[in-house]
Amino acid sequence: MIRDSLAGKHHVVAGEGFEIKRSLPHGHVAAIASMANKVKLPTLL
Repeated sequence: MIRDSLAGKHHVVAGEGFEIKRSLPHGHVAAIASMANKVKLPTLL
C-alpha cells in the first residue's frame, strides 16, 4: 500500500472516506491552555 501511494495511486478518494457529523467546541480548552501558560504551569511541572 505504501509503494502504491508513493507511485501516485489513490486508495480512497479525498473527502469521500468520511463525513463529519458533529464537532465539539474547543474554546474552553484554549482558555485553560492560555491560563496555564500565563501562570507558567509548564515550568512548575
